[in-house]
Amino acid sequence: MKYTESIDNCLRFKNVRNFQGRASRSEFWWFYLFIILVDILAEVIFYIVVESLFISIIIVILLLYAAFAQLSVAVRRLHDVGKSGWWILLGFTIIGIIPLIIWYATESDKGENEYGPPPESAPIPT
Repeated sequence: MKYTESIDNCLRFKNVRNFQGRASRSEFWWFYLFIILVDILAEVIFYIVVESLFISIIIVILLLYAAFAQLSVAVRRLHDVGKSGWWILLGFTIIGIIPLIIWYATESDKGENEYGPPPESAPIPT
C-alpha cells in the first residue's frame, strides 16, 4: 500500500472505529510515519500559537482522532499476524513494547486467518 492510500484508508471515519479485519505491514508503518509527522507539526503549532485557546482545542481534538485511528490500525495489524488485538495492552509495560514491534514488523499471514482475508484481497470500505 502506498503512503497516501494508507493515510486515506486509516483516517476514514469507518476505519477509525473499525477494530475488525486486517491491516498490511505497509499500511501500518506508513500511517505510523504520518502520525509522527503530524505530531511534530502539532507541537510546533501548539507552541507558536499557545495563547489561542480555540486553536489548542482543535489541535487536541485532531490528535485524539489520530490516536484512535492509530489504535485501530495497530489492532488490525496484530490481526494480520494472527494475534488478538488485546495484545496491544502489552504496550503498557516497558518490556511488552519489544514483542509488539516484532509483530508489527512481521510478514503478514499469507492466507485467510480467523480475522479475515489478507489485506490485499480485502475490499477497502468506502
